[in-house]
Amino acid sequence: MYKFKNTGSITKGFLVAAIMAAFSVFSGCGSNSSSVSGAVVKEPKGDVQAKVSSDSTYKPIKENDILSSGGAVKTAENSTVKLLFAEKAEVYIKPESYFEIKSGENLGKQMGGTAVYRVNKQKDSIKIETPQGVTAVLGTVFLLDITSTSTTLIVEEGKVSFTNIDGLSTEVNPGEKLVAAAKGKSDPVSKLDPIAREKLFNPGGSDAKINQH
Repeated sequence: MYKFKNTGSITKGFLVAAIMAAFSVFSGCGSNSSSVSGAVVKEPKGDVQAKVSSDSTYKPIKENDILSSGGAVKTAENSTVKLLFAEKAEVYIKPESYFEIKSGENLGKQMGGTAVYRVNKQKDSIKIETPQGVTAVLGTVFLLDITSTSTTLIVEEGKVSFTNIDGLSTEVNPGEKLVAAAKGKSDPVSKLDPIAREKLFNPGGSDAKINQH
């Protein structure tokens, strides 16, 4: 990855570099999520299916499986899973949801269901695509709920910018909720009840859908 005729010291240096490179490659194949590209599967519960890449087929996943760009995960009823993106984010995917892995600044594409995002502080913004628009964050905790008619964004920490399909951007702050319709129209930002918010974001909290359509 990472024919020469040289002195002993240069040869020794080359061997050390080769060993370090090999160690880096093998450590990325294990459970150390900070060494891999894509997402590492954590805590799958219930019926969780995934394809590890764009050209693979769906099958049950297990702890520490790695999903590369183009891969996707879907959860059935009463099923959840966490995806860890090295030094970027943790995504907790709730029941009856679908999430596709992307690359670079584009973390992924959520096409249905509910997911909680915990994004580490970044130099450049991280984006998540939805059918109704794109979120952009530098470091925050927020939730996306996708139905056939709308995208609901709820922010727990930090700030999130949501740009709808018509190109209109809205900033959403902690404790606020934004609902964007499929035709590009977004409702005014509103406040979310603190008790309801706590149930959505706390571990073991409600896995019910935010909206029913």
